[in-house]
Amino acid sequence: MQKRKQHKTDIEKLRRIVPPDKYNDFLRCIQLDDLYIKDVKANLFSKIISGNISINLIEDFQLVENKNSLAKIEVVYKINAKNNNRRIFIVNLKYVVILKLSRDDIPKEFFELYKELSLPLHTFPYCRECVNSLISRMGLPNLILPLRKFLIGE
Repeated sequence: MQKRKQHKTDIEKLRRIVPPDKYNDFLRCIQLDDLYIKDVKANLFSKIISGNISINLIEDFQLVENKNSLAKIEVVYKINAKNNNRRIFIVNLKYVVILKLSRDDIPKEFFELYKELSLPLHTFPYCRECVNSLISRMGLPNLILPLRKFLIGE
C-alpha cells in the first residue's frame, strides 16, 4: 500500500510540472512509428494446475533515447503464475516503442507521465496476446490477462 501511495504522489508531482492541457499538447506532437518485440523468455515449471491461479504482473518502462525527432522507449513485462504456491510459468517480454516527435521541446517529465498513462494502452494488448500464445504452446489452457484499467483518482 505504501508503494502505491508513493507512486500516486510521484504522478501528482509530474502533473504539476506537466498539467493536463500541456500533456495533451505534447501528446498531439507524438506519433507511433514502430512497436516491436525485442526479447522473449518463457519458462514452464509445472503443467499441474488445480484451483485458482495467481498471476503477478510487473511492468517497467524506460526512456532510452529522446533526440533527432525520435523517442525510443523500452517496455518490460514480467508475468509469474503460481498455483497453490507452486510456480507454473514465468514469461519475460521486452518491447521497443519508437515515437516520432514533431517538436523538440518535449520535456522528460512528459515521458514519465506518458509511460504511466498512455504507453501501457499501446503495449499491454501485445503482452496479453503473447502470453496467451506462449502458454498455449506450452500445453497449458488459455489464459487471458485482464485489461489494464486506469481509475481516476487512484
